[in-house]
Amino acid sequence: MKKLKQEEFFEFPTRGLFIDDYSKLPKLTTDLEQAKSDIDFYGYCMLQEALSPEQVKHYAALLMEQSGGPRKFEGIKRPGPPGRAQLGNLQNRGDEFLQLMEHPWFISIARHVLGERFIMQIFQCPFHLDGMQAWPLHSDSWWMPPPQRKSAPPRLRVGSVTRTNALTELWENENNDWIFPSVRCPAVWMITDYCYSNGATMIMPGSHLSGRHPSAGEAAGSGVHLGAIPLLCPAGTLVVYDARLWHQSGNNQGTHIDPNLQQPWRVSIFSQFCAPQIRQQENMTLTTDRSVIAGTSPQIKATLGLEGWYGIGTVNGVSPLTGTEMGLSHMSCAGSSNARPAVAWGSLSAETLSKLITEIDRLGYAVLESGMTEDRAANLVVRAHDQAQAEINGGVACEAIDGRQSVLTLVNKGAEFVELLLHEGVNTVVKHVIGDEFLLSSASASVPANAGGDLSKEGPLRTTQWWMPQPIRADKQPPLRPGSLTPELAGSEVWASSSQEFIAPPVSAAVVWCCDSSTTVRLLPGSHLSGRNPSAVESSASHLVDGMIELALSPGSVLLLDGRTWFATSCTGTLMHYDYVGPQFRTAENNVLATTTEALELMPHAVKEQLGFKIWFSYGGHFGKMGAGITEGPRALIDGPA
Repeated sequence: MKKLKQEEFFEFPTRGLFIDDYSKLPKLTTDLEQAKSDIDFYGYCMLQEALSPEQVKHYAALLMEQSGGPRKFEGIKRPGPPGRAQLGNLQNRGDEFLQLMEHPWFISIARHVLGERFIMQIFQCPFHLDGMQAWPLHSDSWWMPPPQRKSAPPRLRVGSVTRTNALTELWENENNDWIFPSVRCPAVWMITDYCYSNGATMIMPGSHLSGRHPSAGEAAGSGVHLGAIPLLCPAGTLVVYDARLWHQSGNNQGTHIDPNLQQPWRVSIFSQFCAPQIRQQENMTLTTDRSVIAGTSPQIKATLGLEGWYGIGTVNGVSPLTGTEMGLSHMSCAGSSNARPAVAWGSLSAETLSKLITEIDRLGYAVLESGMTEDRAANLVVRAHDQAQAEINGGVACEAIDGRQSVLTLVNKGAEFVELLLHEGVNTVVKHVIGDEFLLSSASASVPANAGGDLSKEGPLRTTQWWMPQPIRADKQPPLRPGSLTPELAGSEVWASSSQEFIAPPVSAAVVWCCDSSTTVRLLPGSHLSGRNPSAVESSASHLVDGMIELALSPGSVLLLDGRTWFATSCTGTLMHYDYVGPQFRTAENNVLATTTEALELMPHAVKEQLGFKIWFSYGGHFGKMGAGITEGPRALIDGPA
């Protein structure tokens, strides 16, 4: 094994903030079982010679060629993190890069950390140039909320977290015995040696199980005084770590010249992978070249996010690969379907808003009577039925189930449906549940179909955030990894919180717009604080669940739900169902792909932001890919907080 001379420049401590004995820290290995054990206990593993010397040399040449090499970097300001150079969109830059996504070592470790299904968040090459200084100590999953105490609401809602307040007591875990499982897993393919002198990544062993992020004071320091150590590995090593691990880039002193690059740089191929419930940092379903998609394997397509996951990440209800070719622009011409949303909503009184917020916090639901006029509700019924029939006539309708037909992707199908996203009072309650930033997850209508069936049959008892992990004990492995979840398992004990006090916070909300007099909803008050989803038996027979109530919703009323509340709809009428999620989570509908250009040209800016076109701390971004449909035109992404 190649020995790094630079090891002598760093004096390793004997212990750290989270690990008492550093004598047994992970070493370079080719044993996958040892690597899995290392990442479980210490938060990282180092796989030796994942790339051969010939492969390292080849990747180094490719990266230098595609980045433009030294001349390209001459104008980059060296001292400090903002000047770090990077080459993005590696999925578009050759089969050699795509092959890394199917490397058997990586697949094995990623499945161990995340579960059977995972998607890529980002795929890039960072160039840590000579003279660049360290990044602050941080966690890559800073946006993942801490468990919530049942007896009190979250101190900071998921959509209100920022890179700054994530380091404050507002986002601090109240009991570090209870933490969330890992939902993100970075992989680093080292193209140059990682040495202390060239700014090797500094890590805090064991911090992934601490249940917290570094404080502002801890983040501002070098981390060495806390027990941070550099990852010292030769080129060709694959390092995989748990994204909860505290880490930072080191200082590149410019004294180590890489033999392949002939430059004093620290270079790697960096890929972040996440559970399928999590939003991609790069919107790869948008930025990946169609020619690349056409030639890749099913495994790579799934990893790029081009497959739905139990209804999440779809286009018009199906895989993004086929959904973009299915009748999305097939609209009826009745009503004002092609008009710009223009009708203003009346404001709610402070007293009404206070009552709605109090009820949704205490009971998990609230009802806004007369949320819209009966005339508007009646018009929505006409438009929804007209659209449903047009989709039947056009051969693109959803299959009728129990005598009911769904009309999906309503943002494409009329100003009347888009206007529902602009109701200030409803948005205020959604913002209270989720936080300042939130995304539309899906917008659909449910109408009686002409295919017959039992229209009075009750739907299954469910929650809208069935996919959200529950807290686990910090000293125990999760009984079920997030990427191995199924809707059936969501109602089992293995997915329920083991804590009697700590549960998942609300990360979603649902809004049901009642359009006629035939809508009833069954729900369980207080179930949002139960720490679990309905079991299979409860889901199929909600009338047997103690404490269930039945709400008869009048035309024009709006039902507002905490995403954890158990509910089931049973109606012979027409309703609109809008689901929302926090900005760090993947939406059910891939709105950026699904929304037509014609609809976007008429879309208010505020709605476009809700659809996910707004970049949130780089999530949903384009990472250097430019041009029409990405940074230009009506489909352009919108810059957000950085």
